[in-house]
Amino acid sequence: MTRFAPVLFGLLTLLCAGCGTPPKRSDVQTSSKTPDGPTFTFKLRVNDTGPQAQRVHLMLGVVPGNMVGLPNSKHFNDSTVGRGDTITLSAVEIESVLAAAASAANREEFVFEPGDTKVARLATMAANYWLGFEDPSATHSLMLVYVDRPCAATWGANHLAFKRPGLHWLQVDRPSSEAVESIRLIDTPEVIILDASTTGR
Repeated sequence: MTRFAPVLFGLLTLLCAGCGTPPKRSDVQTSSKTPDGPTFTFKLRVNDTGPQAQRVHLMLGVVPGNMVGLPNSKHFNDSTVGRGDTITLSAVEIESVLAAAASAANREEFVFEPGDTKVARLATMAANYWLGFEDPSATHSLMLVYVDRPCAATWGANHLAFKRPGLHWLQVDRPSSEAVESIRLIDTPEVIILDASTTGR
């Protein structure tokens, strides 16, 4: 993959933190029903030629209190998915889970205004793989975050204006080592890749 600035590498590493073998827990929620209402559809891309790539164990989790960092112990949508399969998840369920876990920002990288804004990020985890959202070109990483109110966030030279509470997609550029990294709000992508890799981003 394209090399990018060290600061961005640190951010993307945190985005994928916890993406190794998911722990077995009794509080995992599993749903096989077709979700009602708004949905997000992801396509699984596995960058591996081994036999384990045919079926990948996935879980979703929550990073409370910021847009980077480690997920908490609550996991949901535990499933096993085949290479190239599409996964349709309820946007309503994701927002409900993130809203319940959201807390005031707790990392210095992002500064929120108002300061008591509650935020959470959707975490992705897979057995034996690093996992994360990407655009189809693999030039941008994507992340899905929740905020509980209209607010602003600053990360370095990047300024984000969340005009409503709820779920928001963010795009993280992967520039060359000489370029300035950037992160910005985007509309819900038409195609969202759930990328599984044997190496970290």
